[in-house]
Formats: sequence, C-alpha cells, structure tokens
Amino acid sequence: MASFETDVLRGPIPGQSLTTEPGGRPWEQPPQFVHAEDALKYYIDSLIVPQKASSLVSILRRGYPVVTLVDSIIVAGTMKGLHTLDVGVLIAPALFTFITGLADILEVEYKTGMEASNRPSKTVVEQAIREGKQDVQKNADRERHDQVLEQEARRALTTVDVTPAMEERSEEMPVTDRGLMQRPMMEQGEI
Repeated sequence: MASFETDVLRGPIPGQSLTTEPGGRPWEQPPQFVHAEDALKYYIDSLIVPQKASSLVSILRRGYPVVTLVDSIIVAGTMKGLHTLDVGVLIAPALFTFITGLADILEVEYKTGMEASNRPSKTVVEQAIREGKQDVQKNADRERHDQVLEQEARRALTTVDVTPAMEERSEEMPVTDRGLMQRPMMEQGEI
C-alpha cells in the first residue's frame, strides 16, 4: 500500500486543470443523457450484466454502504460525461432502490449507510434544540435591552435644552462657501 506522502505527490498540481483546452474533458461536453429516465435506464441495463452484478454483490458483501456506492456511481458518471450532476441527484433514490432490491433478490446482506449508528443520537438533537432556544432567548433579551437604552437616550435628549450651546458654537464657526468634504485651501506660499 502506498504511503500518504507518495499519494499526495502524485496528485494534480494546483492550476493544472487550467492548462488543458476548454472542452477537453468529458464533463465539459454536453452530457450523453439529458433526461433522468435515460440515465437511470443506462445504469440499470449496465448493472444487470452478470459480470457487473457479481462485482456489485461482492462490494456489498464486503460491507460497503449502498448510499456511498450510489454516490460513487453518480460522480463517476458525471465525470465520464454521461449526465449532469443534477440528473445524478434525481436518479439517486431510484438507483438506491434498484441496488437494494437486487441485493434482496440475491439474498445478500448489505449496509444502507443510513443505519441508526450513522444518525445523531436523540441527546445530540435535543442539545442542539436547547442551544437554539437559548440563542433565541439571548437575542430577544439583547433586543429588549437595546430598546430600553434607546428610550432612555430619547428621554435624556428631550429633557436637555441644547439650543443655547448650539447657538454659541454657530457664532464661533466661520462660514465658507466650500463643501464639507472639500480640501482646505492652501495659503499663498504653502506647498
């Protein structure tokens, strides 16, 4: 078995996909099957061939989950240019049902990939719900606090008379014909 380092070194170089001609990859071409029904028929016809069916059965006997197998088949078909990824997502449930039905007919034990061990426990879900409710409560408390502060600020502004102070400041400030964001004019001789 190859080590992790040698597998990484054999991988593609970043940007390598940009060095080929556009449209040179199968997935960059129009797909062979545009309709979900056509793609599903292709897969069913290819999976009932005795050689592929025996390979499928041996994969299932080794404990490979059906969900992962279906995902692998769909991604491989997309990469070969057989169909688009969205068509693959549409046919995934039917392909899953076909494979599990075939395994049931052949009396092969299989893992669906959706067993109880793969699902989050009830306590994890309950904890997530509890944390979500706490977050909602914190946000509501924060909004109430902000509203109270805003009301107090308004009350404070209405009770204080700032008119005399503003009149004094307006007398001190020189009036210019320039705008607020305009640069200050330089005096003669300044650089």
